[in-house]
Amino acid sequence: MPWNFGPVAVEVAHTYQDMRYRLMTLYYALAHENYETGLPVMRRLDFSYPQYVESRNNDEYLLGDYILVAPVSASTGNDTRTVFLPEGTWIDVWTGERYSGPATISVTHDLKTSPIFVREGALVALLDNAVNTKEQDWSKPVLDVYPSANYGAQTTLYEDDTDTIAYKYGHFRTTDLSMSCADNVLTLNIGAAQGTFGNAGTQRTW
Repeated sequence: MPWNFGPVAVEVAHTYQDMRYRLMTLYYALAHENYETGLPVMRRLDFSYPQYVESRNNDEYLLGDYILVAPVSASTGNDTRTVFLPEGTWIDVWTGERYSGPATISVTHDLKTSPIFVREGALVALLDNAVNTKEQDWSKPVLDVYPSANYGAQTTLYEDDTDTIAYKYGHFRTTDLSMSCADNVLTLNIGAAQGTFGNAGTQRTW
């Protein structure tokens, strides 16, 4: 109940709720992957980067393949903590500042932000903000693209009716997305939708 802690707490809660709704495609795909494979939604770094001892830290995690989160567990208003970044270039989502990994860096955040990074060479499908998941429009996704000459990207848009367990019986749809960059040319590939479900739309605007 953030309203019990004043207007700043309410503002922060709204910021992160809006971020959550925009990232609902990612959460939904990870939740389905969890159902099919048992892999957790939030993954310690050694799931993807086992070669680093620092990946065993329990105080940061990956959300999907390209988003790294390092929460501040207790705050006095302006807090500094260390964050391990694996190989690649990682972009602070609040400032746009770039950091080259592998490296352990020190970052400072106030109450309104926290350490969140996106790897250069990422492709993330976003939705518009919404009041609740029932009202989200999956027909107009936005591709958030972080071009890289060194990394390509692949992700899958997963959809079902959001209301029943029909997905257990194959009633869902997937769309493969990929990105590559070569000779200063960025190429985005949006695959054909595979599968269907009860209230699946037939048109989409990217």
